[in-house]
Amino acid sequence: MGSSKRFIVDGLGRLPQFAHAASTDDLVFVSGTLGTVGQQGLAHGGIIAETKQALKNIQQILGEADAGFRDVLKMNVFIADMADFAGMNEAYDGFFPGTPPARITVGGVALAFDARVEIDCIALRSTAAPGADRPTKTGFVAHHGDSLYYEITGEGGIPLVLCHGATTEHASWRPQISHFAAGRPVVSCDHRGQGRSTDRAGRSGPDVAADDLMAILDHVGVAEADFVGESAGGRTVVEVALARPDLVRSLTLTGAAAGLRSLVGGFRYLPGAVHDESEAARLAVPVLCVVGDMDRESSRAAARALAGSLPDARLVEIAGTGETPHVDAVNLWNDTVEQFLGSLTG
Repeated sequence: MGSSKRFIVDGLGRLPQFAHAASTDDLVFVSGTLGTVGQQGLAHGGIIAETKQALKNIQQILGEADAGFRDVLKMNVFIADMADFAGMNEAYDGFFPGTPPARITVGGVALAFDARVEIDCIALRSTAAPGADRPTKTGFVAHHGDSLYYEITGEGGIPLVLCHGATTEHASWRPQISHFAAGRPVVSCDHRGQGRSTDRAGRSGPDVAADDLMAILDHVGVAEADFVGESAGGRTVVEVALARPDLVRSLTLTGAAAGLRSLVGGFRYLPGAVHDESEAARLAVPVLCVVGDMDRESSRAAARALAGSLPDARLVEIAGTGETPHVDAVNLWNDTVEQFLGSLTG
């Protein structure tokens, strides 16, 4: 008989009549979730603010249940006024890069506490071999007034540090953790304001994310590692490499322009793209740039320019994938990175 479990997340508001989520061996069922900020009531700012906060709360709940947004099968969205549909959709879109899960939106419903939106979902739990993606160590690091969550999975060898992009969290790397933790420790964490990490101080930006990541690595005693950064996480790991080259043996950048402004041409929408060729020249470590061949042309052009301008870089375009090749073609992406990392010891 399969096992089941119920989850109550500390610090997240709820009524006493229900748990935040329940799970079976294969599925996670998240209760209807409002855009509340802890116990302080609904987020201020209308439908967009409430939608974003509701999804952040769901992200935190899924993390407690060993799942993430990349595991979601179905989202159910309830809004009080269908006139808010466009605003809800705008906020929702940023949380599901690539191919989103199935969804239904129901309007004209009366919601508790006069909320504008309520969301629930069903997610698939990992089907990896038992224990293959279970952390061997978890914890929080207190840094600049906030609590930063991390996990370490696996043992032996040079650590692999996985840095997620905006609006996701550490569990988005579940297929990579399962794969790479078989032969080395894999460090994953939640950027401040994402997953289980707080952002009471309201700090943001690539330099802040890099400072947070270095604080976590110093706390857990990582002296050297291979780093992987997805999207905005690419900028984070580049900042780490520039600030602490002693920490970085290699960089893998996937779906990332890495903040190198003059190399990215039309990437005007990337805030924090602040470095130029002279900064890039300092990245003497081996770099792998991975891009999907179905990603937008500007993204592929930026990846080619980036790989061509760095001292020791190579580019791989993965066929049949878009802006998230590590999600669209998990096994091929894992094998590509595995080969790159294996070449470093030769």
